[in-house]
Order: sequence, then C-alpha cells, then structure tokens
Amino acid sequence: MAVSPIQARPLTPAAPAASSRAEALSVGAFFQRYPSLGGQQVALFHAFWAEQGTFATHPLQAYLYHQTVPVGAAGKPNGPAWQAYANAVDAGLPAADIERAFLDAHLDAFRRATATPEFRRLYAQSDDGYRKVVDAYLDTLAHVKDGLAAGKSPVALSRNLFSDTNACLWKRRAPWNGFMATAGGVASALNPLNPLTQQVARGAWTIFKGMLGFTNQAQPAPTRVRLTLTAAQARDLAAQTGLKLKAGSQDLTEADFQGATFQEAPRFDEQRPAPRYPLLLSDFTAAQKLHGGQRMAGPDGVLDGAEVAGVLRQAQARARSQLVKAFFDTYPAPEAGILVYSANMLAMTGSYGQSEMFGTLANAIMPMDRAGKPKNAFWQAYADAYDRHKASGQPSMEVLEGLWFRAHMEDFKVVDTPAFQAQLKDFWAAAGKDKAMQPMAVYTQAMVGGRIEFEKATAAHLSDDAAFAAGFTHFAKTVASSGSFPFWQQDLKEAFAWAKDPHAPSLDARGLPTDHGLFERAVSGITMMGGLKRIMGSSVAQRIQASTTHRPATGMIDLSKVLSAAQLAQLDPKVAAFYQDPRAFDISTGVDFDNTPSTLVLGALGPAVSGLGNIPDKGKGFEGYPLESELYKDLQGRTHWDRYVVVEGKRQPLFLARFETAGKQLKETFTVDGKDVALYFDVAVVNGGLQLTIDHKQSSLLAVTSNIVFTTIPTATGVQTTGRYQCIDKIVKGAVTFRMTPKATA
Repeated sequence: MAVSPIQARPLTPAAPAASSRAEALSVGAFFQRYPSLGGQQVALFHAFWAEQGTFATHPLQAYLYHQTVPVGAAGKPNGPAWQAYANAVDAGLPAADIERAFLDAHLDAFRRATATPEFRRLYAQSDDGYRKVVDAYLDTLAHVKDGLAAGKSPVALSRNLFSDTNACLWKRRAPWNGFMATAGGVASALNPLNPLTQQVARGAWTIFKGMLGFTNQAQPAPTRVRLTLTAAQARDLAAQTGLKLKAGSQDLTEADFQGATFQEAPRFDEQRPAPRYPLLLSDFTAAQKLHGGQRMAGPDGVLDGAEVAGVLRQAQARARSQLVKAFFDTYPAPEAGILVYSANMLAMTGSYGQSEMFGTLANAIMPMDRAGKPKNAFWQAYADAYDRHKASGQPSMEVLEGLWFRAHMEDFKVVDTPAFQAQLKDFWAAAGKDKAMQPMAVYTQAMVGGRIEFEKATAAHLSDDAAFAAGFTHFAKTVASSGSFPFWQQDLKEAFAWAKDPHAPSLDARGLPTDHGLFERAVSGITMMGGLKRIMGSSVAQRIQASTTHRPATGMIDLSKVLSAAQLAQLDPKVAAFYQDPRAFDISTGVDFDNTPSTLVLGALGPAVSGLGNIPDKGKGFEGYPLESELYKDLQGRTHWDRYVVVEGKRQPLFLARFETAGKQLKETFTVDGKDVALYFDVAVVNGGLQLTIDHKQSSLLAVTSNIVFTTIPTATGVQTTGRYQCIDKIVKGAVTFRMTPKATA
C-alpha cells in the first residue's frame, strides 16, 4: 500500500452534521480494517460526538477531531505515520508493535494539529470548560509519550487511554466537562440499528474488556510478511521455492507468491519425482498455536532464515499427512496408529515449525518416499506381504505387525546419527528457555526414550511384541510422570472447533489438509491404536512374558546327528534345506479326515495327543491354509519350532513344540496343560525324502494307541510333508498335508 500524504483539511470552525457523521464512520471502518485497542477508543469518541452534534457548537473540538483522523481520501491511511500503523497490521506484527504504531501515529497527529496558529486561535476562543477537556487529553498524551520513552508496554498504555483521560479530568476538577451529550444525540444513540451507535458499542466493549485485563484484538489476515535473510539463505530458499528473494530485509505480498511452490524434504536418494504444492502467503502468516496465536515471525514480527525454514517444515508436514493417510489406508496396522496420530497432531499444533529436530525425525520415520511408494526394502516387504494378506489371508496380521516393527525401528535408527543428536541438543536448549515447548519436550522424551527401550529389548532377543510393549510402556510412563498429556489443550480446542463445524473442509484449495482435516486424521490414528490391545492387553501378557526367553536360532536340526553319511547323500537337497531352516519356505496346509469319528477325535483331541490344532476339513482336496513359522532358542539353548495356521484371516497355534535330536531319533515336545508331552520319531530316508515314524515305547502314553508317520518328499515346486494318523484300532484315520515353496528372498 503506497504511503499517502496527510490530507489537506479545511479550517472551518464547525463541521456540518452530515459530514461529521460520515467522517466518524470512515474512522470506524478504518479501525475495523486495522484494529487496535487504542484505535477502537478513538473510533468510539469520534462516533459519540458526531452523534451528539457537539462539533457544531465547539469549533475547537471539530478542528481537533477533523485534523487528527487516521484516514484520508478513498479510505487510505492519512500520512506516513498512519501508513506505518496499517503496515504493522498488514504484516501481522505482535500486539505490542501494533499498539506502538497506533500511539506513534496518534501522538504525531496531535503534535501537528496543536502546533498550528489555528489551534491557538480556536483554543483562545473556547470556553474554559472545554479548554480543560482539551488540556486533560493533552495531559494523557504526554503521559503516553513519557511512558513510551520509559519503556512501558504500548498495550498497557493504549488500554489505559480512557481511564487516564478521566483521571486527568478529575485532576483539573472537570470530570463532567467532558460529557457534553445532547438530548437529540442521546435519543439517536438509543437506536441499536444506528451505525454510529454500533461503533460506540464496539469501542465501549473494548474498553470494558481492557479493564478486565483482556487485551487481545482479533486481527485480519496479514497481507504482507517481512523477511530478513543472509545472501546464502536467500539463494537457497529461492532455489527451493521459486520466490524472488534477496539478502537483507524485504516485504512479500500475495503477488510475490505467484508461481511459488514447495515439496517435501528428501528422505533418501530418491529417483521418483516428488509432487510440488503452491506456497502461500498464509503459510508465512499463520498463527502459532503453541505461542497463543503469535504469528510465525515471532515477537519481532520479522522472519529470519530459521523461521522461514520452520514455515516450510509446517507446509511439508501437511503434504506428508497426505502420504501417510494414503499409505496406511492401503496398509493399515494397529501400530501405525501411533505414527498417524503423531504426524497429524504435531502438524496441527505447529510443532514441526518450532524445531528442526522434529522435522528430521518425522521425515525419517515415514514409510514411503515423496511419491508415496514404500521407501526401502523393509517397507516394500511389509507392503508386499500386506498385498498377499489381502489376496489370500497369508501372512497373518501378527506377521505383518512384525514386519511393521522391523521397518519402523530401522527408520528410527536416525536418532543415533550425529546430525540428529546435534539437532536434539539444540532442541533441549530451546525447550529449556521456552515454556510453550514443554509439550514437545515431553513427547520427545517419550518417543526417543521409547525407542531406546525397544532397542534394549531387541538386543536381549525379546519378541517383537515384548519389545514394543517395553517401548510403549516407557512412552506411557514418561507422559504420566509429566503430569499432563502433551498438547491436550490444542487437541481440545480443535475438538471444540470440529464439533462447532463438523462439515468444515478437510482439504484446502491445494489439496492439503486443513487443521480440521488434521484433527480428523489424528483421531483416526487413535482409533487404529485400539488394535494394540492384542499386544498390551492382559490376555496376551503371559505370552509376552513367555516370549522374553526367546533367543535367535540360526537353524533347526542337524540331520547329520540322526542320519549316516550314506543316508545324507541320498537325501534331496530341498528336503535337507527345509529341515535346516523352515523359515526360508512359504508353507500352506490342509487336512483330510476319513470319517466323522476321525473329524471329532482328531479335531478335538488332536492337540492333547500330538499338538495338532483344529484345522477345518472342507472336504476332499487341499484347503491350502497359510502356515507361519517361528524358530528360536530358549534360555536353555533348546530349539523351538512354533507353527501357526491362518484360518479365515485369524492366526491360531498348530504345533508349538521343542524340536531336538535324541540319539538317532528326532524328539518333539509339546506342553499340554503345563506338562511336557514328548513324541519320539525314528528317522529314515525313503526315495530322497525323509520319513518320521513314531516310537511308541519312547513317546508319551497319550500316543501309545496312535500310529503317526510324517513323510517329506521333494516336489517340482519345493517340498511336501504328509502326516498320517491312525488310532483306536484304525477307526480314526486322517492326514495333514504341508506344501512348502522356497521364498523368493531365501
């Protein structure tokens, strides 16, 4: 907005009623467009006296009000001082700067008006009572000038204009001289539809709130932003955004953002093109929720290079929210709820703009690249497995969650890098000086500390479930010990805003989430976390506790301990590879029970006899239920081979047993009702395959009437095992079949 000169004003001693009302309304419109505490009071006085018609009877009053109005022709600021005030509002400067600009302009206007011969002439002609009113207000302005020189708060000085004027009237023994209302003016002022009455009411409400200590003024959206950059910062930011920037101080308006864009920061050496989004002036002028609505420029109203980088991180967080939503809409898991909640909640509260560390961490732990695709082999494995799960039910959700764990914790290794540790150190220093960042500090302690506990548990060879439970427990304890859940105030405010307008747009014109959309997505993350009850619930606590005995196993069985060299030479390599490490194979299973008694006995009593789970028999033919294996050693060094069958998407235990050699036999030991049930098998090589036949003498008494034979043979696609069961004088008969195909990654 160009600076306009002070408008030339006629020195008529009394303004006509119509023109004085029009001028009062223009003053009110100016201070609605450029609001401040002091401005609202000036608008009140001007409207009140115009309505009362006292300008016609007091030439000095008409002169002063006419000469000091802030607005000139066409509603433009009247001179450089009022232009500076308008610029402060347009730039979204802090309240103290806006009030200081108002007071400077108001003082300048009265200094000019009272220095003229016309003022001295009209002052001399005025009655003594009104001269006291003028003197009282000039005393007030002198107090303002002295207060500014002494470093007093401009907000406090503006707030006290009305009360200080009254105090000065009392000192001059003229408290009622300033009240010159007329009967006609009072009657007109009682009309609530009268625009001058409404203007007076706005000013009176401002004065009343100020007396109660509420000084915040709702400001219009800024129309300009001021930056101060070094040459290097200007060059780098121009390259990133397309903005025409220069070293030093500069103002940017809406026109400067035409064609400006941004994209997310790279997460690695990415080959796919990343989407770009329009960069807006509103990104730079948005309010900081953590700092009570303060603009992104901070207390001084000027964005430096670090603050501009914070603006870009906030914009990138909204773009990242889009990718997070798309990825986990396609590949959901309960654990992902934590990431979904955090990514959206931290963007909603403006935390990314406050700390470079938060931006680095958020960028590093995203599962996708900037084009929305799995960003590395770990996340690609998770996505591929999820696609197979949706198509066939295999693998189970438990396995998918394990893949999610491994991929996420691989990303979290960023916290170990020197660059991140340096940023973390800077963050702790900033958080120690800024109370508003305390929620961020609590969240950081919870997240980073939780990851450390996860790593400790993993190093101790605990299961994924147990490791996650350890990390999540640390998170919960850290939050609880802080005495306040991080960001609850901001979350609550957004919840109220959402409830007030639940149908507000979730996306802006760029296709990026609004605060409304970020809130909804954060809530969806909390909903996703409801699935964590499988891990954290008491019903699974015993399994997690038991899993703390798990140690890694490099292989399952050394067949050279039960087979001779000649037998090993006859064994097909694929069969040998399967018994060496069954995890290298994709396995599916099915059953055939020969009759109804077989279905009842083998289906219901099988677990007590041999550890066989209840696999539904859908009739003749191979059902092909997915089977998942876990191979590990316990604290005693014994190898466990746990097998789970996935039926209709639900995983259930099939064989949970220790697997070891005993002399020249294979021994499989199940735990049934807290007791070990051991089955011993004789081992033979038959046609290149391996045959295991139960030894009744060595095995548990529960298997004494059962004939059990497992035969593993090579096939064109891999390996197949058929287990045949006969018991109760061969009345109960059935078979279970396992088909194994080498994994593509094996």
